[in-house]
Amino acid sequence: MWCKNVVAEMFDSPQFWVLLRLGFSYWSWSISQWFDAMTENTTTKRTNRRTVVALTAAVFLMFGFGYALVPLYNLFCEITGAGGKPTIAAMQMDADAVEVVPSRELTIEFIGTSNNGLPLDIEPMVKKTKVSPGEINELHYTVKNKSDRDYHVQAIPSVTPIQAARYFVKLECFCFESQQLAAGEKSELPVRFYVDAKSPVDIKTITLSYSFFEIDQPKDI
Repeated sequence: MWCKNVVAEMFDSPQFWVLLRLGFSYWSWSISQWFDAMTENTTTKRTNRRTVVALTAAVFLMFGFGYALVPLYNLFCEITGAGGKPTIAAMQMDADAVEVVPSRELTIEFIGTSNNGLPLDIEPMVKKTKVSPGEINELHYTVKNKSDRDYHVQAIPSVTPIQAARYFVKLECFCFESQQLAAGEKSELPVRFYVDAKSPVDIKTITLSYSFFEIDQPKDI
C-alpha cells in the first residue's frame, strides 16, 4: 500500500494545505490590487491584469496537479508493481504462453481487511496455498455485509514483500471494479493469478492482501 500511503500522507500533510492557502492568499491579494489599479493609468492596469491572470492560473494548476497525482501515481504503481501493488492485467502476456517452472514452489498467503469500521466480514476461502511460478491459480474471497444498509465498496490489493509485486500478475480480480453489497448479502469474489517465472528465487512466500473501502454510489446517467 506504499503508493496510496504516499498520496494519503500528502493530503494529510499540513504543509500541503499551507501551500494551497498561500496560493489563495496571493490570488486574493492580486484581485484587490487589480481593483485598486482601476484608477491608475492604462499601463499599470495591464500589468496588474496580467499578474492576476498568471496567479489565478497558478492556483488552478496547483489544485489540478494535486488531484491528478492520485490517478497518475496509482497508474504508475499498477504498471510497475511499485509499492506492493500487483501488476495489472493489461500488462500481462497471453495466459497460454506463460512459462511454468514446476521445480520451484512458492507459498501464497491471503488476507482481507475492512477499513474505517466498515461492517464487512472478509475471508479468503483458502488462507494459504502452494504454487509454482507461471502456474495459473484461482481462489475466492467471501465478503458479507453485516449491516442493514447497502454498501458500495472498492477492494485495494497489496503484495508483500514489495519486490514480489511486479511479478504477481492478476488475470481476473474483483478489485478491477467496485462491488455493490446489499444489506446482509454474502458474496464470493474471484481472483485468478500467476507469479511470473522471472521472480527472484529468494522469494519463498508472497502475501496477497485486500483492503476494502467504502466509496460513493455511482450516479445514474
